[in-house]
Amino acid sequence: MIVNQNDMKQTSTGIIGVGAQILNKQSFDQEEVNLVLGLLSKRRHIYKKNIVALDCGANIGVHTIEWARHMHGWGQVHAFEAQERIYYALAGNIAINNCSNARATWAAVGAKPGFLNVPRSITTNRQAMAASSFANRRRTKISARPSATTNQTPMKCP
Repeated sequence: MIVNQNDMKQTSTGIIGVGAQILNKQSFDQEEVNLVLGLLSKRRHIYKKNIVALDCGANIGVHTIEWARHMHGWGQVHAFEAQERIYYALAGNIAINNCSNARATWAAVGAKPGFLNVPRSITTNRQAMAASSFANRRRTKISARPSATTNQTPMKCP
């Protein structure tokens, strides 16, 4: 996996971040991955083939890769990532893992069509990588909070 070593943030309960978990545990949220693999298997049992899984906010593609491997020959994964630099890692991880049944798209997923101002990824700053969140509390629309660690103009993402 292509992993950014700066994808970690120190919190009161420990270190968080996809990169931190992969580098420290050699996996990311394995219980959650296993749960979804079980759900995908159930869908295969019911519908046989042509199962499609959506990974919205895919990050570097941990779930995408696991799902695509699991569904090889009978399903597809469509992964969406709004942050440009992280999208590149997602696409690279799909390629280096030969997941021909997975597709990456540089976009955000929301309730309505439009554009989202996404803070630029700061791959050299530990606090910025693991701290990005775009959903507001009401969940009625997606909004981006400006990163506290940069004054760069956010990028427009479809």
